[in-house]
Amino acid sequence: MIPISAVIIFKNDLETLPDTLDTLRDFEEVLIYDNGPTPDLPSLCAEFQNVRIEIGEFMGFGPTRNHAANFAKFDWILAVDANECLDQELQSAIKSIPLKQKGIAYRLRRNNHYLGKKLHFGSNASDRITRLYHKDYAELNDSMVHEKVVATSQNLKIQTLPGCLIHNPISSLYESIQKMNLYTEIQSDPASPPPPVHYKPRGMHYGGFSVVCFVPRGA
Repeated sequence: MIPISAVIIFKNDLETLPDTLDTLRDFEEVLIYDNGPTPDLPSLCAEFQNVRIEIGEFMGFGPTRNHAANFAKFDWILAVDANECLDQELQSAIKSIPLKQKGIAYRLRRNNHYLGKKLHFGSNASDRITRLYHKDYAELNDSMVHEKVVATSQNLKIQTLPGCLIHNPISSLYESIQKMNLYTEIQSDPASPPPPVHYKPRGMHYGGFSVVCFVPRGA
């Protein structure tokens, strides 16, 4: 078993969670921080002997991930979402990490899917995110959305692991709208810093989604 705590902050992702947990079977601990509570979650997780559930409030993605990590058994943390799966190459790479070298955080390549199909083109097709770190050297920043791992020690180094996360965030158009509404609600909180907005001619890329405005000829 891998002496790393995989930490998941959870909110109603019952459909995708079993696939995620199946790729985390070799981790000694999978900590699910349930923002529900979700009545069906304990029965769904019953077959996974390494899963432990804690219940608590959602405080924004960065603060909630850090709070959830406080419940973890191990100091090495893999921050993973309930709609992300580790492919075999990434699982093998994590098993070979020299855990005694605590001052290294690991960047993962993430392949994004939409409506069950892999995206092959555009800025949203794939990205690289740092998700595996030791709590003595790094943590998540306080961003309410689009949080990132930041160093708490000047000696932190970043390395990229082979393999990838398979990310299935959207299974229906309805869910897509729900998530856009959720992110808008979180970012509208006066306590959260304003998100960066990148304007494009006749369209906008915002929060991971591209909104394209069709302008009539002559306008």
